[in-house]
Amino acid sequence: MLFWIFGFFAIPVVLLLGGYLMANHPTQRSNALCGYRTERSLQSEETWYFAQDYCGHLWLKVGGILLIPSFLSLALLRSRGEHALSIAMLVLIRLQMVALFLSIVKVESALKANF
Repeated sequence: MLFWIFGFFAIPVVLLLGGYLMANHPTQRSNALCGYRTERSLQSEETWYFAQDYCGHLWLKVGGILLIPSFLSLALLRSRGEHALSIAMLVLIRLQMVALFLSIVKVESALKANF
């Protein structure tokens, strides 16, 4: 059961934790490991902190929204067996990855519009 919980909830939980950290505790620009790091976000201190805040709040929303279908799928399909859970998990992971990549597009658009 631990495998299924991890598979269904890993991405939403990472988005929630990452979003919380970026929105409330943004890293310094000199940090090469953490934060929303793109060419546009690294242009200045102002763009860096804007990107961290915007992406952090966006990931909090997206992570919270993605928890709902993850929970419902696991709860409703748990009794149907591993095949149904496998298919649902693959579909959800794809949906979660699309949401993750769309958040990058959204942050880059916001950076472009504001700077």
